[in-house]
Amino acid sequence: MHLRTIRQEGMFDHELSRLFSDAREADEILEGAIWWFSTLAELGDIIADTDIWYKIVPDLPHSRFLVMFYTMNEDTVFLHSIKAFTA
Repeated sequence: MHLRTIRQEGMFDHELSRLFSDAREADEILEGAIWWFSTLAELGDIIADTDIWYKIVPDLPHSRFLVMFYTMNEDTVFLHSIKAFTA
């Protein structure tokens, strides 16, 4: 199994801190997402005519969904942005 390196780029850290006032909650969301990105990032959805991919992650304690936007190459996933949406 090939594992990619994960890098948090651009506004990702700032947006994450605005979505979660509790750092522990943010870490819990990221732990699962990082495993997925490091092993299965190519299973995300790509935005047409771009190299930007996205992954939707449920944030059940807050009754919302998180959308993480990323780019990747064979060795690295670059997390660029994270947004929250309610259903």
